[in-house]
Amino acid sequence: MPRFSCLFIILLLLSFPTQAQSPLVFAVHPYLPALEIKQRFSLLIAYLSRQLQRDITLHIASDYQTHLQNIISNKVDFAFIGPALYVQLTQRFPQYPIYLLAKLQIGDHAYFQGKIVVTMKSPYKTLQDLQNKRFAFGDKNSTMSHLVPRSMLQQAGIQLHIQHFLGSHNNVALAVLLGKYDAGAIKDEVFRLYQARGLRAIATTPKISEHLFIATPRLSQKNRQHLKQSLLNLSHKKYAASILKYIKPHLSALVAVQNSDYDNLRTLLFNN
Repeated sequence: MPRFSCLFIILLLLSFPTQAQSPLVFAVHPYLPALEIKQRFSLLIAYLSRQLQRDITLHIASDYQTHLQNIISNKVDFAFIGPALYVQLTQRFPQYPIYLLAKLQIGDHAYFQGKIVVTMKSPYKTLQDLQNKRFAFGDKNSTMSHLVPRSMLQQAGIQLHIQHFLGSHNNVALAVLLGKYDAGAIKDEVFRLYQARGLRAIATTPKISEHLFIATPRLSQKNRQHLKQSLLNLSHKKYAASILKYIKPHLSALVAVQNSDYDNLRTLLFNN
């Protein structure tokens, strides 16, 4: 989106004054560089700030585990969270009250997938070809750059010679392209970004329900309900496309979410 258009929308959304209360804290896991995350969520924060009549502060944790700890420690009011981290939260802290708000819908579906990738010149064509090879993962708590592909490799009986965690999907893609690893795991969005540079997929993950927004007990029931409705109603606003596509290309709506949407991921991660 052009810088002028982005600024215009922010000014439009913030044209009404917010109430003199302490800012709400919105947390996002570090799935991209911090500056890019700030840019992607700037319009959404402006929209929500207007809807709730509250200032909103964006907080980006240094890693996925810190993001989780900030949530269960009630250091944030609401958060954007990956599916695997959400499932871990519900499994490890079953008594902690989590309030589901909405999840992403890309086009006409509310799920996403990942790829296990090699270079175009690589001789490897199947998971079995990766036996005793060098493999790059992203963050240890990432759905598509570690946990789901790890489960797939285990089910295929693959033992890796070398495995390293590089922190992000982009880092994995670049490391594989540079030949530092024989293969790696990344989400579809990043695969499409680097495919033309020489990446090739040899396996695709199962469909996993999309990333979601959650609220913590720190946020009042009234504000939780208002926030939920604001997220779900966004797609009906005249400026919705600008806000949604700024977060993620092809993001079409924020839709209803329920705990059972992630049951197949629970089975994949905890019952194998």
